[in-house]
This record gives sequence, C-alpha cells and structure tokens, in this order.
Amino acid sequence: MEMRLSGSKVTVACLISCLAIAGCSQGPGRQEIMLSQKQIDEKDDAACRKYGAEPGSAEYISCRVEQGTIRQSVQSSNSVVLRLLGNPI
Repeated sequence: MEMRLSGSKVTVACLISCLAIAGCSQGPGRQEIMLSQKQIDEKDDAACRKYGAEPGSAEYISCRVEQGTIRQSVQSSNSVVLRLLGNPI
C-alpha cells in the first residue's frame, strides 16, 4: 500500500522542519526572543571580536551592521513561516 501526501501537507512539514532547524542555530535572530537589547549587543560584540574585529574599526562596524541585518532577515522569515502555519504573530 502506497501512502501519498498532498502538496500542502508536504509544504507544511517542510516549513516546520526548517523552522525547527533554524531554532537550533546560534546565529543572530535565533533564540533571542527573551534577550534584552543589552544582551543582544553583548552577543553581537562577542561574535565580531571572535572574527578578529576590533571595536571602532571599519571591520567591527561592518560586522555589527551585518549581525543586525541577519537578525532582521531571520525574524522576518520566522514571522512568514508562522503566518503560513496559521499562527499570526
């Protein structure tokens, strides 16, 4: 007996899987829902220093901007997935 899933069920399953995998990552925007702005700033600072960027340098400023850009992208993607799943934010 062959089991077939409808296209919408497969899509929902893929979206849920992607969201679950994304939640396991430590990058910007992930697992930050309960962090204060100060904690997010400290996390971004630590990440940029880990990359070797010194505060005040062009590389550090670029890194901090990139951290914020990634965070916004992840948060936007997560909200789209939740809306598709019928859970408006």
